[in-house]
Amino acid sequence: MGNAGFHRSSIDIFESTEDNHMDSSHFLAWIDRTASPLRKEFGIYTKIVLVIDNAPWHNRLTNDTMPPKRSWRKEHIIQWLNTHNIDVPVKAVKAELLDIAMKNLPENDMKLMKQLKNTMLISCGNLPIKHCSLNPLELAWAGLKQYVRDNNVNFRLSDVRHLAQEWMLNLKTATVMAYLNHVYNIEEMFKKSDAFTEQLEEGLLDDDNDDELDSEIEEMTD
Repeated sequence: MGNAGFHRSSIDIFESTEDNHMDSSHFLAWIDRTASPLRKEFGIYTKIVLVIDNAPWHNRLTNDTMPPKRSWRKEHIIQWLNTHNIDVPVKAVKAELLDIAMKNLPENDMKLMKQLKNTMLISCGNLPIKHCSLNPLELAWAGLKQYVRDNNVNFRLSDVRHLAQEWMLNLKTATVMAYLNHVYNIEEMFKKSDAFTEQLEEGLLDDDNDDELDSEIEEMTD
């Protein structure tokens, strides 16, 4: 979603099932087929920034940097250590091997999202953790659900899909700007709160320093 509303060719609506649900593979496939048209549409010199939250599928590591899991068999952990050119003690037990692996994790925690971003020349920014109030899509999501609830009279999945598409495609620019301005105002409120907190903390620290100085002066004069 941008200033003018949802990017129509990027919309992905699907039925969530056990075999077809949102995970890193689905998300990256969506990014892959979305990023390229965006770049072609706006040209190579236009800056494109994707702002995402911190869902697990947004932060999946590459196979090379993914750490071993405690559920792995000992042989699998040894294979991981060998792949990363880490010496494996002959008589080490599984717990010791895991400890060695954790102490020698690759420094470059390259994520699949970053890899894809580099190939498409698209920047990526993450929202602060547990700050959904800074995500305008949460407001859009609430509006979409309300529209579906108000107009879903037959309770068929096909109707839900149609209503969701209808709401997104008819979303007015004024409504989008209202969402964005609402989030902007919250961001400004957070900034002012942070600035006030910093001033308050500095004042408290200054008071502590003054008390210490007074105590030192009293000791010197006694």
